[in-house]
Amino acid sequence: MRKKLDAEVDKKYTRGEFLKMLHLSEDAYSARLKGSSFKVTEVREMQNGWYRITAESLGQKVLWREGPIKGTWHVTVPRL
Repeated sequence: MRKKLDAEVDKKYTRGEFLKMLHLSEDAYSARLKGSSFKVTEVREMQNGWYRITAESLGQKVLWREGPIKGTWHVTVPRL
């Protein structure tokens, strides 16, 4: 079970911290992620209790959602 991510607006993360936060391996996303640091630009709470989080680096935007399903916390695969 994953726990709720503590993503704050205007907080910067290094590439390693960002991948660790999303539980992604460096091998799978090393060619796709262009930036060396990411800044969380938006955290929006939706009506169903889920959160939509947007992070940006130079020339790239990453979007993912997270929320509860039957008592456990789920994080979707990020969209690049």
